[in-house]
Amino acid sequence: MPAYGETAADMARRHTAVFRCAVSGAGMAEAEPRYAGGGSGVLPVLPHSPELGRRIRWGAGSRATAVWTAEQGMNLMGSTLLTEDTGVPFDQLQAEQITMFRQAWAAAGHQHDPRVSVSRSVLPIVDEEDRRSFGLSAVRDADTLPRRPRPRC
Repeated sequence: MPAYGETAADMARRHTAVFRCAVSGAGMAEAEPRYAGGGSGVLPVLPHSPELGRRIRWGAGSRATAVWTAEQGMNLMGSTLLTEDTGVPFDQLQAEQITMFRQAWAAAGHQHDPRVSVSRSVLPIVDEEDRRSFGLSAVRDADTLPRRPRPRC
């Protein structure tokens, strides 16, 4: 749950900052002297992979989030789920998102090349629960759709 006054996006970014700190090799947990040979201090997550931070991708649903992603030094994961509508066709909006990401990456001066991936989310609607959860915004009257038996897998 987001903290008071915090959005879900704020919470995700806060959690991601902790995750990125952990994978960077920073100390994350106080040593328990009974199990650390009497030692103390802050221990990192092990095993450590020095290049792991360069492989993190952030899913951006807007151009502003794509820019933030670049500023943070994370790779962009775009999709067919954009949360903004600027009045241009979807492919143009998605291209703008990627262009803005690349420009922000260059401006941030990161030392490695960014990765950009685009995925497509497909959510099969197979029953009434799916219909309630995911809706059918493209087809307002779900009752007119033919009902198909649920696959047995």
